[in-house]
Amino acid sequence: DYVGPNYWFTDTENGGAYGFNTETGPGAQLPVRESIEKFVPADELWPLGESMDYHCTTAANMNSLKVMTEVVNAKYGEATDLDDYLKKADLAAYESTRSMFEAFRVNKSGSGLTDGKPATTGLIQWMLNSAWPSMYWQLYDYYGIPTSSYYGVKRANNPYQLVFNYADDGIYLVNELGDAAAGMTARIEVYNMDSERTLLEREKEISSPANSSIKITEIERPAEGVFFLSLKLQDADDRQIADNFYVLTARDDVHDYANNEWYMTPISEYADFRPLADMAPATIDFSAVYEGDKVRVTLENPSKSVAFFTTLKLKDSKGEMVCPAFWSDNYISLLPGETRTVECLIEKSGPDARKLSVEVSGWNVGRSSLKVK
Repeated sequence: DYVGPNYWFTDTENGGAYGFNTETGPGAQLPVRESIEKFVPADELWPLGESMDYHCTTAANMNSLKVMTEVVNAKYGEATDLDDYLKKADLAAYESTRSMFEAFRVNKSGSGLTDGKPATTGLIQWMLNSAWPSMYWQLYDYYGIPTSSYYGVKRANNPYQLVFNYADDGIYLVNELGDAAAGMTARIEVYNMDSERTLLEREKEISSPANSSIKITEIERPAEGVFFLSLKLQDADDRQIADNFYVLTARDDVHDYANNEWYMTPISEYADFRPLADMAPATIDFSAVYEGDKVRVTLENPSKSVAFFTTLKLKDSKGEMVCPAFWSDNYISLLPGETRTVECLIEKSGPDARKLSVEVSGWNVGRSSLKVK
């Protein structure tokens, strides 16, 4: 079940990032609302109840959304409705699942591990997808629609990636390729939650041995509150080849290792992300163009605040989500003034492009949609 993102970097006994983990995953990975509405009666969507729990697991202690609800309420503040619950649960699952993979990649050379513990060799996410409509253990749901965790895993496993190590506040460059790389540049920025004050801005030229994990620098956390960490990696030709984005707090989750259970390590003190509720609103300007079997979406954040954890959905003329639909990226955070282009691959024989629309919403971004041209 759920553990905080820092667990994977700090635990050396119960299932964290060391050795080979044959079957693991951070519990509830909820489907999008459009999927949930297909298997939970409309009058039972909120407040959460037995209908939701019925679609969890049959395993003891994991047969309800109790743990995720505790995480949502403690970390982000009690949810006011289903949409509020889902955005918070999506963030929790995204962060923990991404960190799980990142920790195994960072620790492949033994970095940051307790003396005598082996380096990581790999892990298997439990699990890829669900055999029935479910709330647990899925990178894409019963209907084929990815969860937020899918995109966390996708970002974590970019061949080159800059990763924040929760154990030592270090920034690591991971290279999973068989060739060394030189002349790369890491751009590291730390923002206050209001985004109008940059706490750190640093560029560092780096080289990377083949198949490696190296610590390139570390950051100093603010004494209190919530802050954002933006990591961008450019190659020798000044092309961006990887990016990563974190929302962090001065103090991480505190895990109660003394009372570890077979299915989870409980959290005795949660990291406090409740200030996120007070984020200034952000605006996303976007356009969507149909190009063959792809929909190309360009997003721009003209506001002074980070457009945090922005979700894109491709829908047909009936308002149903198009599936299969493979986004190059999703659950995106855009810095003030930043522009990003993403693509969504769809079946050539799929919906008529003239009837498609893209819906955009985020943590502090109001929901809006437009037709694909």
